[in-house]
Amino acid sequence: MPIPLTLHQQVWIETAGRERPATVIGIDEDLLTVRYADGGQAVIRVAHVHDRPTP
Repeated sequence: MPIPLTLHQQVWIETAGRERPATVIGIDEDLLTVRYADGGQAVIRVAHVHDRPTP
């Protein structure tokens, strides 16, 4: 499944019931590498991509 995101795109990642802002720094097949605002990084297997509603 191609991931409909681009490098350096700002995203929200939901894991363990909480959302965190992040920047996409790598895309490979269904894996997404992100850098969180606090400097942490993660490689995430993408299960679902959707637009986040804006208030």
